[in-house]
Amino acid sequence: MNRALSISGLLAIAALATTSLAQEDRGPEYWQNFKPSWSLNEQHAIRPQPLVGSSQNAAVAYFEAWDMLPRKEYIRLGELAPNRPGEGKPLPKDLRDELVKQQRYVDALLRVSSMEHCDWGYAWDSGWELLLPHLGYLRGSARVLAADATRCAEDDSNIAAIDRIRALVRISQHAAEGPILISSMVGIAICTLSANLTTELLDHHDLTAAQARLLLTVFRAIPRKDLYNTSASLKKEREITLDWLLAKCPGKEPGAEYVRFTVSNKWNNFGVAEAFMSRFGRDQFDRDLARAEKLFVELEKAWNSDNPLPRLEELALEMGEYQWGLIAVQMMPSYNYAKGSVLRLQSQLAALEKRLERLAERDNDSPSAVQTAPTPEPQPPP
Repeated sequence: MNRALSISGLLAIAALATTSLAQEDRGPEYWQNFKPSWSLNEQHAIRPQPLVGSSQNAAVAYFEAWDMLPRKEYIRLGELAPNRPGEGKPLPKDLRDELVKQQRYVDALLRVSSMEHCDWGYAWDSGWELLLPHLGYLRGSARVLAADATRCAEDDSNIAAIDRIRALVRISQHAAEGPILISSMVGIAICTLSANLTTELLDHHDLTAAQARLLLTVFRAIPRKDLYNTSASLKKEREITLDWLLAKCPGKEPGAEYVRFTVSNKWNNFGVAEAFMSRFGRDQFDRDLARAEKLFVELEKAWNSDNPLPRLEELALEMGEYQWGLIAVQMMPSYNYAKGSVLRLQSQLAALEKRLERLAERDNDSPSAVQTAPTPEPQPPP
């Protein structure tokens, strides 16, 4: 698949590098005291509002929770949390000690994840320049909760571990609010982590039938019609990209305008085609953009078909051969990879639910010390 950066690819970078964009004109004291909510002040950043209708907005509450910890403690916890070994192996002592110390922060994440309404305040008119700092923070929160779920299970508190798995599933759904493809992919990654944790509980800890029923309720609450808004995100990507490019390149030499702003933002992926693209006049640019729009239509058809991957891979090859024009090569993400992630999660959730159903149907609440059902293949954590 081509490695061109679309709005999705660019937003992925923006989500992880929001603060680095501002470091050029900020001193070390600023960064020593930096709080996650400060990233919302950046140009083109999301703008979550305090309320969604008459309800508190979880998006704002997340930033309040992330701001709780002093910068050094936030960084230390973020560095330790990915060291969760999984597969029934014990937590490292330094990670366990830090989790015990930061239970107030963990409790804040549990509380926010339970909130019903979440609106991140996407500024869609920013197009490829839109910054999504919350995605990186959500991934960090997921790692912390996953590690703390392991700690709880090690301490023979399965209910507390289930509470944290429930929070992970809720965070995965909040992440995918949008819709936009990178947000959907972060949601899928966090949900995959929650499924892996549940498998570890089944494999290495004694779950009762009642606890299995709790977990079934958690996973059955995930909407399946359009898993993590992935199909809806294709339509939104098409709308954002095409409308924004037309607004960004309004002149008589749109090809040169396009090349200038992609080069200045280090988004350029044309290589030898750059000089050719820079000579595009109005008619040629609009025709090339129309070809990209047709590709979006074909991608949506393939995505929603019964056997999507062969056609998505074929379209990727055609795109890499410039059959859909130069702009398409620059702006399209790896839809075949994304669809593969969706299909893997669907399969993992189906297998996991069957395993939980077998345990939940037991006549009593004796523990699941022996489980003979096959374990879904583990997926990498976010």
